[in-house]
Amino acid sequence: SEIRFFKSHRKKGIQLMEARKIKLLEFIGNGKKTFNIPVYQRNYDWKEKQCQKLFEDIENIIKFDYKIEHFLGTVVFVSSKSEMNFNEYILIDGQQRITSIMLLLKVLHEKIANEDYKEEIWEEYLINKRVPEENLRIRLKPVESDGMPYKKLIEKNDVSSDGNLCKNYKLFEKLIEESNYSAEEIYKSLDKIELVYIQLEKGKKSENPQMIFESLNSTGLSLTQGDLIRNYLLMNHEYEKQKELYKNFWLKIEKNITNEKISDFVRDYLTMKNGSISNKDKVYDDFKKYIKQNNENMDEEGILEELKTYSEYYSWFLNGDSPNEKINQKLEEFRYLRNTTVYPLILSVFEDTYSYKNITENELLDILDLLISYIFRRSVCGYTTNSLNKIFASIVISLK
Repeated sequence: SEIRFFKSHRKKGIQLMEARKIKLLEFIGNGKKTFNIPVYQRNYDWKEKQCQKLFEDIENIIKFDYKIEHFLGTVVFVSSKSEMNFNEYILIDGQQRITSIMLLLKVLHEKIANEDYKEEIWEEYLINKRVPEENLRIRLKPVESDGMPYKKLIEKNDVSSDGNLCKNYKLFEKLIEESNYSAEEIYKSLDKIELVYIQLEKGKKSENPQMIFESLNSTGLSLTQGDLIRNYLLMNHEYEKQKELYKNFWLKIEKNITNEKISDFVRDYLTMKNGSISNKDKVYDDFKKYIKQNNENMDEEGILEELKTYSEYYSWFLNGDSPNEKINQKLEEFRYLRNTTVYPLILSVFEDTYSYKNITENELLDILDLLISYIFRRSVCGYTTNSLNKIFASIVISLK
């Protein structure tokens, strides 16, 4: 299966500079290291089905008297040396599998009676022992929303969170308790699990993490257009810068309009900027083209700041919660008319009102009244709505 992986990526023109097979436990252990899940990755979301399958594969190794091996898959990471010469692995692909293995190792640490095994699991795989910096102690650093539950689980055996981390920890507990094999046998079987890792060097042009991520997505990762846009804006920065941009901008965008609406929002944003309407499955591609065409005027941070501003206006369209109650009433009428094709146009008008101060709020109200009247009269006359998006997009361009 790894051969198919390499062939498919060579066809896409991606140079994989270091790809090697390695034993799972050697990859996780073997020296001072941290596995950082970047902020652009999704939360840990493996369900019971995936965990059950992993456990069955592990039991199968014991069943055949440790004479077979199990291939876990491919892990892709960007490597660098962090503080105090730690190896920092930023996982681009493989976080779900690595996190699940860490949960299983934690359960085994609690269930195994052999003290030597317990100490080995704890000090070789779950933590980095004797480190002065607290943030380097735990080997795995999940995304922010999973970070504290994982820390409590590892350090205090606290499984009170209702997220997937604790659910799957409890599932692995149950599976071990009900297994025909002992915790020690299950632990020994992990030595027969192998993976292929692809190591990318930070800053190397031939090893573009974004290209690798896009290729992985095309071969099976299920990501939305919004996910891809977020990753594109954050991925090529240092880990700490990623966290800063995510916290200061992307998290606020998600709070304004929710992750479900981001693709629609960016589609309307692009229509406002370009006057052309993207297909729903091409929003990410068109967004990249727009960024590349305007990269001299604005960097990723500038784009994120602008998106944050427009996401606030967009939230007013969706929720009717602008500071002006009269404007909220007009936005409610658009929602009553069930017309969203007008959003790029009124986004442009709101830009002129609140960003550039070219229009007063009273003038904005007059414009909204005019648009509502136009949409309503077309509806009464029985005109179809399928041409409205192009009409409104053309008005956006004529206003610039």
